Amino acid sequence: MKEILTYEGYQKLSKKPEYLKLVRRQELAEHLKFATDLGDLRENAEYDAALMEYEEVESTIYKLEKCLSNCTVVNNNDKNLVSIGSIVSIKYDTEFEEYNIVGPSEVDPLNNKISYNSKVGSLLLGKKVGDIINIDSSIIEILDIK
Repeated sequence: MKEILTYEGYQKLSKKPEYLKLVRRQELAEHLKFATDLGDLRENAEYDAALMEYEEVESTIYKLEKCLSNCTVVNNNDKNLVSIGSIVSIKYDTEFEEYNIVGPSEVDPLNNKISYNSKVGSLLLGKKVGDIINIDSSIIEILDIK
């Protein structure tokens, strides 16, 4: 299944492999050289730790590049309906919230970025200003879509 990313999420994610390749690889190469210089590699915890970290970085680069080459980037052009990339202002019972609807790899609850396939995110998709949604005995009213 293709990963769905907002344009902003794609831009942010596309910088990570370059950083890992240019910066982290160099740091780890230096760490591996230092650990190798310590001597016997069979009982060298420093070397084992550096090698494990190197393998994790390489795995992360592979996963990121695979995701980026096989993703769908969405751009929210329709401000009348909630879609991926929308910023939605809602009234949730007596509270006011603003959510950014994003792809699963962009979720950041501390910054109100919720996935389009989360319970609330999926109920908001396709709705317009003024729509009311019932969820778990609570009422959500859509106040604005950006």
